[in-house]
Amino acid sequence: MNENLAFVTFFTKEYAANALALIDSIEKTHKSSTIYVMPLDRESRAILVLKSKEMAQIQILDNETVLKELEFYVVNNRSRAEAIFTIKPKIIAEALSRLKTESVLFYCDSDLYFFSQIPEYLFKGANVVISKHLFGKGLRTYYRYGLFNAGFVGFRKNKVGYEVLNWWRSACKDNCSLQLTEDSFADQKYLETFSKLGPGIKEISSFGVNQSLWAIDSHSRLSAKPSLNGELLICFHFHGLRVSRNHVYTDIDRYGVNINRRKTFKTIYLPYIAAIKKNLYLVEEYLEVSKRNELNPLIKYRLVKWC
Repeated sequence: MNENLAFVTFFTKEYAANALALIDSIEKTHKSSTIYVMPLDRESRAILVLKSKEMAQIQILDNETVLKELEFYVVNNRSRAEAIFTIKPKIIAEALSRLKTESVLFYCDSDLYFFSQIPEYLFKGANVVISKHLFGKGLRTYYRYGLFNAGFVGFRKNKVGYEVLNWWRSACKDNCSLQLTEDSFADQKYLETFSKLGPGIKEISSFGVNQSLWAIDSHSRLSAKPSLNGELLICFHFHGLRVSRNHVYTDIDRYGVNINRRKTFKTIYLPYIAAIKKNLYLVEEYLEVSKRNELNPLIKYRLVKWC
């Protein structure tokens, strides 16, 4: 890979195991890339400090102004989730400021996981990279929440990259509600405006990039590479998966009964669960069992024992 590439993520203690699995997957697939990480609470930072001693690629973003801004939005009537979505562009900007000009930074949700390296053609010549939702046939109504998924977004450190990022940051400050409207939903629907803000906005439409259970239905083809519908899996979004001290809650039927349940679990979920298990000793004292998930009737693989 010829271009300078870096990554940024953030997490709370509830997502610590997921975040460490993501970090490991980036280190494995992008060995020369720096990984900027912003911990959003005391426990997350303690865990991250331990992890950084094992991995030189990690750069901890210790920015008190970000945490103060997070609390400001919570105090001023945004839910904690909405407040976190609001400050996401600020965290991305903090990491982008540390890169060389023309480098590319990919933001990743903490529940993303890389199976292979990002091919250079997916971001070559792009100023901004966003990925389309590919909802299954029975889920087309979900497009009202956004044509693109905000869990994986790339910015080049140049004029256009900063202009788009700053516009997104301003839009999120104005409104970042989880209440769906025609023009907004959290930080996500704003991505549909990116193409109007400048040149070089690359829209990825691939089953191999930033898809989740929403893209898997009875017609899906999965193979052990792993690949989905003939496309090599680069990164998968484990949306809905939660971890407790002894079990993982896959929520594998989150979008209706997954006909490909066993194959999905074997080819995609088992490698991810193994990555989580590897880091469990770092986070076990901070993990909490979610009673809400225990009672969720959609979870068929409710208690999947560690492999």
